[in-house]
Amino acid sequence: MQATAAQSSFRDLEIQGLDENCYLVDLGLEKGLGNHWGAFAAVSENLLQFGSTADVGLHFGATHTR
Repeated sequence: MQATAAQSSFRDLEIQGLDENCYLVDLGLEKGLGNHWGAFAAVSENLLQFGSTADVGLHFGATHTR
């Protein structure tokens, strides 16, 4: 689980919806696949926009270490 707060990069443009700060919560899982590989999946949600916009993110990936 991870929480992030960020100021909008577009705040000076005064475009509604793009000028608001972002408060994200990420919930995910990571699984090791052998000695050097792993896979992860996560879901992100913007808490302040909950229920009002399509702002859910899905993240999938793989990792490799030496």
